[in-house]
Amino acid sequence: MTTFSEQMATDLAALYDTDEFASSAVHATVAGVETSVTVILFEGSGPVQDGADAYGVNAQLRVRVSELVTVAAGETFTIGSDTWEVVGAEKSVDGLEWLADISKRS
Repeated sequence: MTTFSEQMATDLAALYDTDEFASSAVHATVAGVETSVTVILFEGSGPVQDGADAYGVNAQLRVRVSELVTVAAGETFTIGSDTWEVVGAEKSVDGLEWLADISKRS
């Protein structure tokens, strides 16, 4: 019999499959330390961040806690040729993911 925790891990693995919903990205801390991660990007969602950038583009990004111990404002994620800056982040209710509000830099 599968436990709830085991089922959640299986579900997350499917969601974070880059052939399905996820994308490969590079996370950079404010200090410039880079880490390759897998993320799920929701463009045009999340709270409005007035004046967060010159583009006015806002989105939300999800990344597994197992890939990044912390996500903080000012850090960046590069997905393809686009760089997104973290405006704010918090852990999901189950503690398995970071939910980051991000704003497009380039």
